[in-house]
Amino acid sequence: MEAVTVEQICAAAGIGPATFYRHFGTKDGVLFAYRPFFLEAIREAVARAPTGTTADQLEGALLGFADYLEVHAEELAMRDRIVTANPVLLSRTLLVQREWEAELAGALAAARDVPDTDPTVWWNAALGLVVIRAAFRRWRGGTTATLRQCVGESFAEAAVTIGRCTDPEHLHGGVPSHPA
Repeated sequence: MEAVTVEQICAAAGIGPATFYRHFGTKDGVLFAYRPFFLEAIREAVARAPTGTTADQLEGALLGFADYLEVHAEELAMRDRIVTANPVLLSRTLLVQREWEAELAGALAAARDVPDTDPTVWWNAALGLVVIRAAFRRWRGGTTATLRQCVGESFAEAAVTIGRCTDPEHLHGGVPSHPA
């Protein structure tokens, strides 16, 4: 990314530097210009999710968001390659993930008509981020499954893992016990 200049980007896009800076601010801004669309897709996925249990709603929202992400798979792969090759961009990527989590929590709170400070929506949003990350790793690992299928599998695995962590047989004094 450092080897490419704003002038080269502008020439390839057929725009002037002033237009570039007005829309993106920096070179890095181009890479993260997807954020508003990404956040809107999260809100829409929550709005379309079933309104049964909180687990049903979260799973439905994640599956819907997976559909959006899969449509944009090539763009996501390109961004991942750029970020991997330019570690300085990792901090910005983590900020985007925090925005994603906050947006999911806010959308869940609105859909459930609870305050956005409700701990359940924050737990659900944090779990949602973990599920999406695990599903992406599985999907990019060469599986023939769709991202949607990988999200469903990752969600199920997360539910089993959390169930084990809260199972009284695995708890000792209120905390998970560890086998000797």
